[in-house]
Amino acid sequence: EGYARRVNSIPTIRAVVHEPRAAARTTLRLVVALCGLAALIGLVARVGDDRGFPVVVLLAVVAVPLSIIDLEEHRLPNHLVIPTTLVATALLAAAALATDAFDVLLRAILGGVTMFGLYLACALASPRSVGMGDVKLAALLGLVLGWFGWSTWVAGLVLAVVIGAVV
Repeated sequence: EGYARRVNSIPTIRAVVHEPRAAARTTLRLVVALCGLAALIGLVARVGDDRGFPVVVLLAVVAVPLSIIDLEEHRLPNHLVIPTTLVATALLAAAALATDAFDVLLRAILGGVTMFGLYLACALASPRSVGMGDVKLAALLGLVLGWFGWSTWVAGLVLAVVIGAVV
């Protein structure tokens, strides 16, 4: 009896035995966090010393809770998406100011506005497929991807559509 009580007191075992949904959520969160860490490491290696580096780190960090919430609740909270978009815009503006790269900033803004527009059109055409959280997130992703060039922007858009179709 003492052994069973001790084993049952271990939170992860109790979760698996008595609350399988909680165990599934924990596993999902761990997988998403590990994927986020892997993505961050890959982005750091890829971006290197680019002035957009702080925005990439910001996006990678915010992507983890956004992914978890979206997978669990099928929503993307405004209190995460909108401030992140504003901070990303400010960071990219500062980077453009520091390097006189206003053409790059303009491309980033056009990328954000364009991706927002494309997702908005999809949301209006098929509201059950694309939500307004997706539309707002598209503005953020388009902004960041646009900073790195149109080919990166297009690759990100295609990847987002493919992932969206699978998930």
